[in-house]
Amino acid sequence: MFEKKTIHNVVFDFALIKNQQDLNALVSLIKENSVIALDTEFTRRDTYYPILSIIQVALKNLDGSKIIAIIDVLQNIDLSNFIDQINNPKIVKILHSPLQDLQIFYQISKKYPQNICDTQLMANFCEKDFNVGYSNLVKEIFNIEICKDMQSSNWQRRPLSVNQIEYALIDVIFLHEIYENFLDFLKNNNRFSWFEEEMAEFINKALDENNKNLMRKICVRGKSKKQIFQLNNLVNLREKFAQIQNVPREHLLGNEELEKIVENPQDYNFKKLNLTNIFVEEIKKTLKISDNFVDNNEVFFINDNHKKTINKIKSLSTKIAQKYNMKEQFLLSANQIKKIVKDSKIKGEICNWRYEILGQEIENIIKKI
Repeated sequence: MFEKKTIHNVVFDFALIKNQQDLNALVSLIKENSVIALDTEFTRRDTYYPILSIIQVALKNLDGSKIIAIIDVLQNIDLSNFIDQINNPKIVKILHSPLQDLQIFYQISKKYPQNICDTQLMANFCEKDFNVGYSNLVKEIFNIEICKDMQSSNWQRRPLSVNQIEYALIDVIFLHEIYENFLDFLKNNNRFSWFEEEMAEFINKALDENNKNLMRKICVRGKSKKQIFQLNNLVNLREKFAQIQNVPREHLLGNEELEKIVENPQDYNFKKLNLTNIFVEEIKKTLKISDNFVDNNEVFFINDNHKKTINKIKSLSTKIAQKYNMKEQFLLSANQIKKIVKDSKIKGEICNWRYEILGQEIENIIKKI
């Protein structure tokens, strides 16, 4: 099943899993480990749901030796027992920037992956650049350059090329060491509980299919409250039909077209779009719902006093970020600061660890608004 392989002076046992028997043997090894490293490669060019191609799994033995396997999920194999381990809270799963990986695992089992450790998120607490990439971490820690040319290659084509296999292996080969390095830092600096809290919040947001996530790339600048309300409804409607037709949301109906629709709903020419009649009728119904829209929310105007308060909080955030050697955008975003000033409160707007290090001082500032 395994063969010896060497990449970047790392010697390990390698297996390309193509059948159920070998996968079952790998799952047995995983059950004996408390920490594993993971990554996935997939295609999402023409579909709403990603088409999973391979899963990379790295195990590290007590003597430091490694086992790395690539599971070829396009073969006729049942992933159920493997996914059970992804959902096993007793095993730590190390990934780097795992948003889409987690969404894929959730899509397969409809269960939240458990005990996930994101090394990109860890890095934010470990005096690294904000949301630093895996290749940059490998360069900084191991002084090894990683070639990313294979990232956008065709992962559905078989057989996998030698270069694709090597690229896939490199994506997990250093994750244990990065994790161990960061874990020591977090524990030595009393930040591990901060990371755990941030990690839990990240997973909830990653797997929460709410329209806050869907509206992120929609431009609402210059739009009325009614138009924003319409956009919210249309974005959710588009998501529903993109899932039904299994096409990328932007391929079905682009963000710019959504904005044009709400800007001119009466005269918009739907015939120029390649949409089903059912979808067009649902769009028109959704727009009609907003005809009697009433904005009951008080408009928030930023006056000079608000601006001074925002600047004071920004200055405080800068000072605290420097104290803990974190990046400012990770500690407190501009939108968070504006919302704190708008609502004149900080509790409930930021998580516990952030409140612990700057909450009381911000409360003292907003009391003077």
